[in-house]
Amino acid sequence: MLGFWICGGFLFDEMVTALGLIGPLFAGYSTVVFSYITDQKRGPPPDEPVSVSYRVTSFLVAFLFALVVGGAVVLWAYKIAFAQFEQFKVLVGILEGAFGVYVGQFIYSMFPPAANKKNEIEPNTTTPAS
Repeated sequence: MLGFWICGGFLFDEMVTALGLIGPLFAGYSTVVFSYITDQKRGPPPDEPVSVSYRVTSFLVAFLFALVVGGAVVLWAYKIAFAQFEQFKVLVGILEGAFGVYVGQFIYSMFPPAANKKNEIEPNTTTPAS
């Protein structure tokens, strides 16, 4: 987006507004991923195979989300699909709402919170001394 602003595709106010709309969503998802990675610093997570449909769907939804939001940014920068910046803002908000739920489902299933694992209590297998 910064490049589009430099090239004149976005006014400064439009760039800041667009970053304000798009940035927090990506920051929220990336925070989940980075938290998972830093919690797994002691070793790799256990290997658990996932289904082909899960792999395809998870990548497809995330890819489509990035493509559609990125496409909206490009369309506004080149003034192709929107007559006013307000239309761009509304579309980006709708896209974030529509895709956000699905992307969030996959993000949280791929990168579960570490707190849930730390709070699990292992069963006591020792017998008390008599």
